[in-house]
Amino acid sequence: MDKEVVLIDGVCVLCNRLAHFIIKRDKAKKFLFIPFQTRSGKKYLEEYRISTENPDFLIVISGKDYFVRSTAVLKIFRKMPGFWPVFYPLIFIPRVIRDYFYKLIARNRYNWFGKYPSCPIPAGELKEHILVD
Repeated sequence: MDKEVVLIDGVCVLCNRLAHFIIKRDKAKKFLFIPFQTRSGKKYLEEYRISTENPDFLIVISGKDYFVRSTAVLKIFRKMPGFWPVFYPLIFIPRVIRDYFYKLIARNRYNWFGKYPSCPIPAGELKEHILVD
């Protein structure tokens, strides 16, 4: 697969908004979003031996490698069009510092942004970017 696979929490409103934000700008269709809760999402988690009993992070799978939390977000920004790649040099900030802020948002995402009762089914153009099975 030539796309970056992005595993998200399908019931998280913030995660879904981030996916829509990226999809809107992803004219080259570089990213495929897959919720953790789907069969395909679970298959990727098993294949890469990623435990997500209580998923609180974003995962980007690129070939045989995968990236989580702030590193995953920066990897996405690096491949986005426009000015977004200017954020990639933040990768040089130690991961423990970057992930501290990421985890703060992740822990509170349901309280601050909300949670869907189930993973929303994409419509229209979004279907090409989001795999829900």
